[in-house]
Amino acid sequence: MGRLHQPIIFPNSSGDMELEGESTHEGSGAQSPVIVTRNTMIDQILGIFKSRGVHDLTGELDSSATPAYPVAVTGLADIYRARLLNGSSVALKCLRVLSWGDAPDKSLKEISRELYTWSKCKHPNVLELIGISQFRGQIALISPWMMKGSLVNFLRNEPNVSRYELCTQLAGAITYLHDVGIVHGDIKGSNILVSEDCKIKLGSFENAQISQNSIQFSVSEETSALSIRWAAPELIMEENHRATLHTDVYSLGMTILEIISGSTPYHYLNSEVRVLAAMVRGVLPKRPAQLANGENLPDVVWSLLLSCWNVDPPSRPSASEVWEAMKTLTSATAENDSHVSYIFSPC
Repeated sequence: MGRLHQPIIFPNSSGDMELEGESTHEGSGAQSPVIVTRNTMIDQILGIFKSRGVHDLTGELDSSATPAYPVAVTGLADIYRARLLNGSSVALKCLRVLSWGDAPDKSLKEISRELYTWSKCKHPNVLELIGISQFRGQIALISPWMMKGSLVNFLRNEPNVSRYELCTQLAGAITYLHDVGIVHGDIKGSNILVSEDCKIKLGSFENAQISQNSIQFSVSEETSALSIRWAAPELIMEENHRATLHTDVYSLGMTILEIISGSTPYHYLNSEVRVLAAMVRGVLPKRPAQLANGENLPDVVWSLLLSCWNVDPPSRPSASEVWEAMKTLTSATAENDSHVSYIFSPC
């Protein structure tokens, strides 16, 4: 009997998805890649991922609590609130098929790519993938339901929460992803959820890229949607520029600004066109009132953010350096440490 060992997903030259690995047959050392196309049955795809440890929860969904409509709609996906037979509330994420033709095939490839990347992640501040299921003719990615909702709503409802601590958690999550060879590609407040114990959970891996040794995911021919207000300028102004560790750090800086200020970057500009025009001119977000000039801690944080937005990508700090700085800043906030100005020197 054959077995699949360490599968890797990537689009082949025909645009299909291959799940390639060692397929072992008695008397044969041949490799047998699995090709995922629009004609591949969903239960086959579920079986492929089940064989590498992703739980198929199709039979564990409580049909009496099947939602009629999504509770949230993102740019690419519909999110449903459902329930498992054990009573646990879960979120079902289904990529939306926008039209006929190639869209179902693209949706299948994108969900497979996101599923593969997400399944590699195990960190307390990364949203847990607990399984997959077949749901209304689609593949659904299943995660625990986060009662406190998105980070954006959480900050609105809990204005006195320790925002430096949340920034530290986020920087730790990005450090982890980079350490395991994953570029997130879309870091922003609306892609972060908050658990019942007030821990952030980074999700939304649609734009993520992963490398494993010498093998790297290819990016789809279609251009990934950019979150302009959080995106590094090189992603916008350079043709075919892909997300990198450096662009993640830029977005991390913008999201730290969002968490501390409670507002989206460039919130005073009421259109994406105006934001783009500002970025082309090299204009950075205004310093918010929460980081008042001339005060010790805010000055250090602002210097850290400016370094994350350095126009020269290699000159930006690593996610690990941002994490270490935020840990020290969080401790200093609690202890009112007057020596915090020495923890970070801007480039």
